[in-house]
Amino acid sequence: MTAGTVLTIGLFDGVHVGHQAVIRRVVEEAKRLGKESAVVTFDRHPAAILQPGSGPLLLTDARLKEDLLLAQGIDQVVMIEFTREFAGLTPTDFLEDYIMPLQPDKILVGEDFRFGRNGAGDVILLADFARRRGIQSEALPLLALDGIKASSSKIREYILAGDVGGARAMLGRWPMYHGKVTGGARRGRHLGFPTANIVIPDYICLPAAGVYAGLAKTNEIPDTAAVLNLGYAPTFETRAGPLLEAHLLDFSQDIYDSEITIEFRAWLREEQRFDDAEALGRQIAVDARQTRDMLLLTDTERRSEE
Repeated sequence: MTAGTVLTIGLFDGVHVGHQAVIRRVVEEAKRLGKESAVVTFDRHPAAILQPGSGPLLLTDARLKEDLLLAQGIDQVVMIEFTREFAGLTPTDFLEDYIMPLQPDKILVGEDFRFGRNGAGDVILLADFARRRGIQSEALPLLALDGIKASSSKIREYILAGDVGGARAMLGRWPMYHGKVTGGARRGRHLGFPTANIVIPDYICLPAAGVYAGLAKTNEIPDTAAVLNLGYAPTFETRAGPLLEAHLLDFSQDIYDSEITIEFRAWLREEQRFDDAEALGRQIAVDARQTRDMLLLTDTERRSEE
């Protein structure tokens, strides 16, 4: 492999199927040219810095996004901290200071790509800059599914409505979250279903409150079926904000303080208040049976698509 890169630039929130199409081209071109492939991306949405409180909820935090990008076969992920100072760079300064040090031989971006102060840079400016530097550039058409453009904003709509299947179609995977397991009241263990309380950053887009079938996994454990409760625990208390609880099935290990990844696979029911812990335990048992049935179905569907 010779010096130089083939790269792409963007927020890539969710690393959805549209992003994946661009990344595949980057990886293919890098292999063809004998170069490294690279993605230049940002640790947060620009609006979170430029207009605090107005930015959209993110589909992925920086760590999960990097993991998903590397899983696509990218050699190098350059994660830029988005600050007010960075936002003030002109398009040309951004290219000079952040892109040229990567020695790009070719730059591929989506046709709607904007960059630099006030979004003044576009694919025409990028093409002109690249041509003057002897660099190839290409603007790629956006991917559409059944006539709907694959976009992070559309995926947010699906997720906020609890439609994890619709989100999966555009993500190319099930909605996935990464967080830390914290201690709780341990009521789930007494009910026969060990429960992991999972802290998810408040800037992440979570599904609608309810009960879902899903999977949980850590570095120490393989995929484990789980009943996912996202809500306010009305049987025991009323919380100001939602909590994600994963009732792990056929599982007894202590995973407190572990980093855990959760996949939402299917909607089961709305969250509801029960008269007592025993009634809640009986319902979780029903949820567990449905979860096992649904995971068997979805995994069979996945294998049939491969």
